[in-house]
Amino acid sequence: MSTYDADVQRRTLIKLVIFAVALAFAPIATYFLSIRRFFPGNATYAAISAVVVANCVLVGYVTVAFREEQAELNEKKAGKSGGPGKKLE
Repeated sequence: MSTYDADVQRRTLIKLVIFAVALAFAPIATYFLSIRRFFPGNATYAAISAVVVANCVLVGYVTVAFREEQAELNEKKAGKSGGPGKKLE
């Protein structure tokens, strides 16, 4: 395994851990914050806001994953063509 592959795997693992922690804590924190500050005594609205936050974290993870994949594809294309100024044939 090259150092490039190891670096990519390390960055990917770090992103996964960050999003896993966010997915574990952000909805719970949102629920309790919402029920205490914004919707006192109304658990339904607090739960809905927690679900919205959980979905935002998931959408963020998917977005980051697609951008990372696209960046890797662009790097591979640039490497095959001999640099950014040359065209693929």
